[in-house]
Amino acid sequence: MDNSSILAAQESLYNDSFVSVISFYESDEDITKSKKAYTRGPYGQRNIPSKDISIMCEDSSVIDYNKLSSNIKIMNKKDVEKYLKVIENKTETHSKYQSYVTLFGCCLIYFTIFGVMNGCFSTLKPLLSFIYSDFQGDVIIFSNIILTFVLIPVTTKLFKMFDIDTHFAVTLGSFVYTIGLAMLALFTYDYYANVISMAFMGIGASMLMLPSIRTINTWFNRNLCLALSFLCVASTLGSFLISLSFKYFVNNFNLKIAYNYLAVLCASLLFIAGCCCIDNMQYLIKEKLLLRQSHICSDNKINASKKLSKKLSFVLVTIITVIIENFCIYFKVNIESIFLSNGLNFTSVDDYYASMGYTSIFGALAVVLLTNFGFSVNLLQGLLLLLMGIITTSLWIPGSQETSIKMNIAVAIQGFLLSAICTTNTLGVIIRLKEEHFNKKFSLVFMVQGIGCLPLARLLDVSLSRSNKCLSICTSTMLLLTSVLSFGSYLIDVADAIKEEENVKSVL
Repeated sequence: MDNSSILAAQESLYNDSFVSVISFYESDEDITKSKKAYTRGPYGQRNIPSKDISIMCEDSSVIDYNKLSSNIKIMNKKDVEKYLKVIENKTETHSKYQSYVTLFGCCLIYFTIFGVMNGCFSTLKPLLSFIYSDFQGDVIIFSNIILTFVLIPVTTKLFKMFDIDTHFAVTLGSFVYTIGLAMLALFTYDYYANVISMAFMGIGASMLMLPSIRTINTWFNRNLCLALSFLCVASTLGSFLISLSFKYFVNNFNLKIAYNYLAVLCASLLFIAGCCCIDNMQYLIKEKLLLRQSHICSDNKINASKKLSKKLSFVLVTIITVIIENFCIYFKVNIESIFLSNGLNFTSVDDYYASMGYTSIFGALAVVLLTNFGFSVNLLQGLLLLLMGIITTSLWIPGSQETSIKMNIAVAIQGFLLSAICTTNTLGVIIRLKEEHFNKKFSLVFMVQGIGCLPLARLLDVSLSRSNKCLSICTSTMLLLTSVLSFGSYLIDVADAIKEEENVKSVL
């Protein structure tokens, strides 16, 4: 028998702690097991006195969120219910305005990160290949893209370990991202400095992505889909507007001045974003209380078919995300190289790129409207992928560049569909993973995407080096395959909804 555990329990009871004797055991059957009956735990910690609960019930403005958060892990069922009642009775007078301010800050983050990634990199890719080599240019560009997604689980774990809130996470990520841009401006034509700079930008972006999405989840519930759609629209606008301005400085001045402009612009936008992004503490505390409540009341009985369905759904979401996101990134980064390889001059490339940028904005807005009217995200994604595959096969073919009208149509439609597909994928991932273990699953999905970025890019590079027709066949096959997977994910959701409805009816 562990005497130290007994002393800890006695001290806890002597200090009038809320922990009851029953809470020493995992279940009724465990009372007979001496090994589990005297498990060491945080019994010496004190909970908030019960008189404070009554004060909070009368005046919810006196809630100490930090004190609550530190005590949730050792609360019993009765205390959890009391505090849930306190939190639910609390009304936030300025939450509506703060939610809009936070959404604006998160939109600035996505505007900046994806504006640089999907916009500026398309201009940089041929320049870096000319200054160094094709391989070195790819290393510089993809060191940023891969680290942005691969490091999301690492930064998320560190933020959780040190209990870092969204405001500080955004500030820290913005600082690291700005360091990378400043290094690019200082060491513009140094290859190794470019790689290190892009790595810093990737680390900073990985710190910014998940906190911005997570904080939106805390502020929006009923209109979450609409709020997330604005993020996608912001990233599309950034890809177009930042790219145009960056290209202007490159064409009229030089690359060094363009980097300086980019550093000042991004630092300013991220500074504003850091001032806007704040967590909804009421939501976070309620989430922790509900998690504690489910842990206490859990009977550990999970339906096997439901468990299998969740795993299959998660695998499908991961595969779809890897293909869609990496395909869209590759296409946007290499769009100018693809145009130039087809014999187009720089003037025509600018015209086609502008056409693609304009329609991409409407693609994101179209998804916003459709999802706001209740259209299923997975079903919409499958239809868009199917349409994209068909159009890629029929329009993006050898010889199409000889007809400017046909080429304009192909580019405009693909810009619209690419943006719409990216938007539906982002919405689908966030909405599907929102219910449980969001941080862990979201970071895992995008880590796998980062790992799959280079192999998929290499596959498309090989296809492009052979012929435009080969690239068309490869991309069409990928899109149609992903469309099938997306429809499969939608059918799984429908089947789960039917089973859930049947279970409810059987209980009634």
